[in-house]
Amino acid sequence: MAKNKSLEHGCLACSFGFDFKRRGNLTRVRDSVVAYTVGNLLTLRDVKTQRQTYLRSAEGGNIGLVAVDGDGTHIAIGENGAAPRISIYSYPSLELVNTIHGGAAACYSTGKFSPDGQLLASVSGLPDYWLTLWDWKTAKTVLRAKAYGQEVFDLSFLGANSERMITHGAGHIQFWQMVKTFTGLKLQGTLGKFNGEPLSNITCVLELPFNDMILTSTEYGALLIWVDGRVQYKIMRANASSDDEDCHGGSIETMIYINNGSVILTAGDDGWVREWNIDEIRRVISSQSKGVVCMKPISERSIDGANIRHICALENKLFIQDSGRGLVCSLDDDDMERPVVSAHSGVITACETSLNSTHLITCDNIGEVHCYDYLSRAFLYKSRFSCSATALTNVPLNVNEDGRCIVVGFADGVVRVLVRNTSSWRLALALKPHAHAVEQFTWSSDGEYLAIAAANNTVFIFSSSSFASTLQFEPIGFIRLSARPKKIFWDGESIFGAQIEDEMHCFAVHRDLGESRKDSYEIDVTPRITTDVETKNAVDESFSAITYDNSYCVKICKSGSFEVHALSDASPSNTHSSIDEALCIYPEVEAIDTLSAQCASIEEVLQRERAKELSEEEAAALIRLSSLVALCRDEFNVIIEENAKLPREMRISGAELLVDDTQMRRIREDSVHWLKATHDKLQSSVMCAESVSNQLQKSYYDKIMALPRMIHSSSEALTCSSFALRAGSEGDWQTTTVAEATVHECEQEMRVVHVQNTCISENAHERQSIEGSEMSSEARRRFERLRRNEELRKLEKAEPLKDQTDDSEALKRDNLGDGFPLRCVPDSRVPPEDKLTTEGKLSELRYVDGQLRGNQSRFNREFDCIDAKDAVTDEDLISLCHLKADIIARSKVIELFRIVVHRELSVMPEYDVKNTEMQNAQRQAKEEVETARAAVENAQTAVNDQQTKLEGQNGVKAEIEATFDKFMIPGVPRAALLKVFHKRVVNKTEQKSDKGDSDSDLDSDFDDDSYYSSSDEENGDTCPKGCDSAVYERVCDLRLQRIEAMDAITEIQRALDGKKKIHDAALKKLRSLEENVRVLERDADAFEKVKQQSLNGLRTAFVLPVSCVETSQGDMDDMIIFSKTRLAELENKVVEWDAEVLKLKRQQQELKREHSSLIAQRSAKAKEFQSLQRKYSETQIRKFGKLIVLEDLDKVVNNGQGTEDLRDKLKVQELENARELREIKKDISNVEREVLNLTEAHTTCLNELLALRSVKV
Repeated sequence: MAKNKSLEHGCLACSFGFDFKRRGNLTRVRDSVVAYTVGNLLTLRDVKTQRQTYLRSAEGGNIGLVAVDGDGTHIAIGENGAAPRISIYSYPSLELVNTIHGGAAACYSTGKFSPDGQLLASVSGLPDYWLTLWDWKTAKTVLRAKAYGQEVFDLSFLGANSERMITHGAGHIQFWQMVKTFTGLKLQGTLGKFNGEPLSNITCVLELPFNDMILTSTEYGALLIWVDGRVQYKIMRANASSDDEDCHGGSIETMIYINNGSVILTAGDDGWVREWNIDEIRRVISSQSKGVVCMKPISERSIDGANIRHICALENKLFIQDSGRGLVCSLDDDDMERPVVSAHSGVITACETSLNSTHLITCDNIGEVHCYDYLSRAFLYKSRFSCSATALTNVPLNVNEDGRCIVVGFADGVVRVLVRNTSSWRLALALKPHAHAVEQFTWSSDGEYLAIAAANNTVFIFSSSSFASTLQFEPIGFIRLSARPKKIFWDGESIFGAQIEDEMHCFAVHRDLGESRKDSYEIDVTPRITTDVETKNAVDESFSAITYDNSYCVKICKSGSFEVHALSDASPSNTHSSIDEALCIYPEVEAIDTLSAQCASIEEVLQRERAKELSEEEAAALIRLSSLVALCRDEFNVIIEENAKLPREMRISGAELLVDDTQMRRIREDSVHWLKATHDKLQSSVMCAESVSNQLQKSYYDKIMALPRMIHSSSEALTCSSFALRAGSEGDWQTTTVAEATVHECEQEMRVVHVQNTCISENAHERQSIEGSEMSSEARRRFERLRRNEELRKLEKAEPLKDQTDDSEALKRDNLGDGFPLRCVPDSRVPPEDKLTTEGKLSELRYVDGQLRGNQSRFNREFDCIDAKDAVTDEDLISLCHLKADIIARSKVIELFRIVVHRELSVMPEYDVKNTEMQNAQRQAKEEVETARAAVENAQTAVNDQQTKLEGQNGVKAEIEATFDKFMIPGVPRAALLKVFHKRVVNKTEQKSDKGDSDSDLDSDFDDDSYYSSSDEENGDTCPKGCDSAVYERVCDLRLQRIEAMDAITEIQRALDGKKKIHDAALKKLRSLEENVRVLERDADAFEKVKQQSLNGLRTAFVLPVSCVETSQGDMDDMIIFSKTRLAELENKVVEWDAEVLKLKRQQQELKREHSSLIAQRSAKAKEFQSLQRKYSETQIRKFGKLIVLEDLDKVVNNGQGTEDLRDKLKVQELENARELREIKKDISNVEREVLNLTEAHTTCLNELLALRSVKV
């Protein structure tokens, strides 16, 4: 088969294919003619005569738009590509009528003729998405607007006029209407609202014949009814056995009217075709105002394997575009399905023409193999397999004489041999040489060898033969290549070649290679590598082929279609047609196809069989060896028994009987191995025990810094023990204090401890002196009472602050940022930057623990100093005991502080969540402020740039006017030229760029009244009288420059206004965000105050034994003593107060709930008011074009001055204006006469001057 022959001298004979992925690829032209596109070719098919007419796009680009007018006399074709165009053809002559440019930048997606056929609507695709209305007869733009920013599937005109349209597509539907504005007609689009329904792609739309309703499809299978741009109803299919279901099980792709508009037919991805009665739809939606309505279809039909993309109605037939089966079929009234077009629905991967007949074979990526007769232009049949087909080749005639066998390769590595029959393909052979996709085939010149290349860089070679009309393949082996080959070929009869990169690898192949195979099919042969080899019969990757008789050329398109071109230099030959028809049926039974992707390849099967054989041989050898060992053991046992029966002197020793010491060595080795394993196991246990010991030491012993010890005096009369301390340095707690105030308090406490230590030593000496003196018992008791009172005052200082209202100045200072008092250390404050959190309280707890550990550590150091002495005296031990008693008392006080901190720590998690939320809110608000501030700066920069541009353009305009004034020399008609200079004209550049725009848009860009100061009769396009033509041309040039400057000033001013609006909006947003930050900061400060006050209100109680409290009569002056009866009364009163507080709290909760409900009602009323206000504004804009202040209108209506009075005033004002206008015109005419007189005088002077100059010359 020859390939890659030029198509320049060929004409299109027929086209096979259909673009099933294209939505709505069946377009009705006339009652029996339907049009569809494939690539850049439009096919017009007469379904009655089966005659096909082809029309290719003008520029060769793919066709994106096909539209037919109502009477079927004109067809519009929109191409895709750079600067695409729309071509208008007449039908049936197919003559080019007109060409439209400028409707799209890259492609067209859809288009329609208006109902009256006067307009053509087109929608462009990515990147511009323009909706354009054309006067296609003059190729001029009527209206244009931006469509939705995603793909538009289709558009429709509503009703019989051209003023309303609908566009729909990916996730949207848009309603369009022509509206009259003060600048002319405009296209106004309104985006449809789904009203809570899931957002969906809308593929088809129908206009219902009642109540101005629109019916649309969805991608999830429901039908939606739209009213006034909103979803009003949702139609679902009623189901008696279960809940209501969607109308279809997938996307609804098409909807049409049938039976004279009384029935709607729907179809989609699920393969169901259902019919819905229009009257039933009207009835169910009239029963309710909105929501879901359920109804049953009047009929339904399921098509197995179908994926219906479109249905087109012609006469009494329905033509179905089915992408699932790759079929266009027709349905008659009797529901009989008849195929019309059958083609590939996937991508064609290979193509071959018959070697001796007019058949054409193709395969695609969904596993279909098609057979065509290109001479009769008919599709014959197809077969579909489970995996995509990747390669295809004919069986040579010297192997298969009738030429009806083909070899097809698939993506799972399977190769199938198919025989072409009269009505179907017959499977002759199936084998799997590869585990990866088959890519290429090549036959040797004599047909003896077939090489099959796969994607895993291997090539399997078979020897072929034919016996009794049966094709057989004998595997020789496979060659593993170094890389994927570009081409494979045969050089001669036994030299296989493969092109890898720029090198040719050649292998010598013969049948003996397969006979020497034992364990694998792999052929170990060294290739001969060359860089310049003539490669005959090399497979070309081009998708074009020449038929066997050189009469036709087949061109394959990637879209799944192909074209057959008749070559002018050859005529078709039917030499083998009779042979092909005679041998149309094979007598053999069709082979069973059991191969799949899970089946093993030939090499894998060989490897499995070889492994099975080896395992069987090993098992047999093991059995034989076991039997031999058993025989030898029995014989050896007999020899040992006979040796034992012999006399001692005649017996053979055990060493002599030891024929082979291998077993002994093995036993010794096993013993050594067991001992080593036991040693390793024991060592592992020791290491595990050491690890556990280290963990226990780290967990318990290492955490103890000092254990309690005992010290005795030299007389053994006194003893003292040290404190047990946990591990940790004294400096740890000093670095984790809550705040600087707490550190200051710590230093102050240390100074107090030093003073108290001094006092303790003095008290110790005083106790010693008291004990040693002859003090009475009364004096001793008084001394002890004073000491306990002092300790009680210290405990009272540690109590929480009970009342802060007495010190208003201090409270103000707290609010201003001096912080809040700590309960455990009342004189210290928490600074504002360290707010009360769980981490802060943990730091306080560590600080308190550090104080306790520090006091005990100092005592232990003093204990070590005394213990280091050689002899410990009683005085040293007594001093040490007094010091320990003091440390114990201080530790008790610190433990009370610790109880306070623990109590506060238990309630801190309640505030941490809100504290975190407030911090996150503040951080987010500050980030928004920074972003808004950056936006304000950018907007200000943009405004400054536009102002600079505006100043520059104003300077250009001033320079142009100054240049004009320079030309106005005496003798030049300034008034006439000034009118010319100020006349509004359109320059050529503007005419080219804005050819399709309306004049109202051009006029609206200028606000200079001087452009409209004179009429066309007074200012023509001719040079004024008395003016030099050069001066006139220069003035015209200046006029164009001024117009360009004014256009630029208008554009810059418009851009400047937009930038100012953006700047104002950004500044407003920034101020709002800054205010929000300030509010959050105030809330945070208030929250900190509330949190500290709640902590100060916590109550902490501890128990002291009565023996620890001793008071005197004088100490009771500040005390209140209650009797038991009075205490009981107070307790009863407290219970009553608690009940009253509980009742008030319940009332408060009820009031809060009522307040919340009132707030919700107010919010609902506010939303309703806003909705009514918005509706009120929309109504006013729709009726009056702007918002009307009704109060001012009432004032005007109710005023005593009526309409007649206003009309009289208007007439008076008009008369006054007319009088002033006449005076101005009179002044202008006087000035013009003066200018004319001066011009005549100047002209006379100039003539005299010229006469004098000529006399002198």
